[in-house]
Amino acid sequence: LSCIIYNISFFNCTWNIKAEAPEDIQIFSSYRHVGKLFECQQYIKNARKKNIGCHMKEIYFQPSRKIDLNITARDFRNNSRELSYYKTFTPQTIEKLNPPNNVSVSLENRSIKIHWKPPPTIGSANNKCFLYQVKITDLKIVNVTEENYKYPFHKPANKCAAQVRAKKEICIRNKIWSEWSEPVVIHGEKTVNVLLLSTTLFCLLIFLGGLLMYACRRYSCLEVITMPVPHPSDNIKTWLTDETHHQQHMSMQMEMHSEVTVGILKENRDENTEQQKCLKDSGLEDL
Repeated sequence: LSCIIYNISFFNCTWNIKAEAPEDIQIFSSYRHVGKLFECQQYIKNARKKNIGCHMKEIYFQPSRKIDLNITARDFRNNSRELSYYKTFTPQTIEKLNPPNNVSVSLENRSIKIHWKPPPTIGSANNKCFLYQVKITDLKIVNVTEENYKYPFHKPANKCAAQVRAKKEICIRNKIWSEWSEPVVIHGEKTVNVLLLSTTLFCLLIFLGGLLMYACRRYSCLEVITMPVPHPSDNIKTWLTDETHHQQHMSMQMEMHSEVTVGILKENRDENTEQQKCLKDSGLEDL
């Protein structure tokens, strides 16, 4: 007899029937949990139409309460003949966890860091309850109690991948490992090239920055950059003052020019008047 809980709410039990068992024998199962009796939802049959297992879904367990399983063999030729077998389980001890969630890889300080999230469980989800195993291509499987694993970076000959699996070990004893997570490429040629490129660019930026600082100190670039700029309002005031003086000077020149012109016209008019008077006096005006 073997029973397992998986995907939080799925419950499977399987058993074997000996070949010499009578043809009229059939196996049935039920279980009691939290004071309630549950009959098998779906039987698994062999080629002889005998029940060799039971599958149940959408079953919700209280981890601190036990499961009392009852396996009954009935002889249909003799209805009075019935044999029962009882087995008690603690839910967490027969729970098969799902693989860890969100397995990913990052590069940190010339090291490869694999990190993940613990899978859902019917019992305690305390991080200290889980035991993990990390499997990396061409490396030995490693037991880990944290949710990450770091190892020094090295360039592999071939593409390398990582997988993680989990089980309950600390809070309660469980011998059933989860399935391995999907392989995650942790470093191949592309990842190595990205790391080398990032390192090269970083070094190049540091070199250029140092070169720029040296050039600025050598040619006093900072003094030119930090030289104070005259206040714009002072320039505007100076320009307005110069413009006012220029306009006043032009106005004075125009006034002086006007006075000279008026004086010349007046002088010419006086001369004409004087000439006409002389001609009149001399009697030549009528000629």
